[in-house]
Amino acid sequence: MKFTDGFWHTRPGVEALYAQDVRDLVVDGDELVAWASTRVVERRGDTLNRPMLTVSLGSPAEGVIRVRVEHHEGGRRDPGFAVRSDAAYRPELSVDDEGGVVHAGSLRARVRRGAPWELTFERAAGSTTRSARRSRPRWPRRGGSRPFGPAAG
Repeated sequence: MKFTDGFWHTRPGVEALYAQDVRDLVVDGDELVAWASTRVVERRGDTLNRPMLTVSLGSPAEGVIRVRVEHHEGGRRDPGFAVRSDAAYRPELSVDDEGGVVHAGSLRARVRRGAPWELTFERAAGSTTRSARRSRPRWPRRGGSRPFGPAAG
């Protein structure tokens, strides 16, 4: 399914909703879980009729960070390829006033608390890459019973 026309343009009838504001961060077992709103929340009404995204970060092995973004989580799905993991490996997870960090050996992922959304991946040599404000969409229902994309017409 294709939702965009290039990187910046969405197809007609499709509205992309991105993580904007990390509302809460917790360590849950072997994962760092962030709940992000799709609008910057300045007052109570900003949460109405807007989805929340659950962003889970974990590490199945040293040097690997898994990121999962969910909304209306259903049953677990197979990713379609083998994921090697080390059952004995446990990442180092921490949460403070600034945000949360997953340490997976020499690789780190940092989630910034609040707005704007920012997820940064770092190595000892510095920042490797990041996911900023418009980097992570959630494709909502639009115009009818189809779960994604424009309504048939």
